[in-house]
Amino acid sequence: MWYTPKGLANSNYFTAYDYIPAHRLVRDFHYNVLSDEEREATPPLLDAFRFYAEGDYNRGDPNHTHDVNKAGEEAWKNKAVQNWWK
Repeated sequence: MWYTPKGLANSNYFTAYDYIPAHRLVRDFHYNVLSDEEREATPPLLDAFRFYAEGDYNRGDPNHTHDVNKAGEEAWKNKAVQNWWK
């Protein structure tokens, strides 16, 4: 399968359409399989966060959610991230 890095895909989308849909920012492929009614009732980022909270978005790696949380904790230790947050 052909793969495009997220940054490149989003920059191309932005160049072509002048915006990037929220579900593309978080690569929420789950959002694409929702029914029209579900998509209309659920903001894309909310769907992404709910799907992440379920821990079911990366079935090939049972440690994925733990590893992502650990990486997030490490990122918060970075002074640049702390300054950005302030």
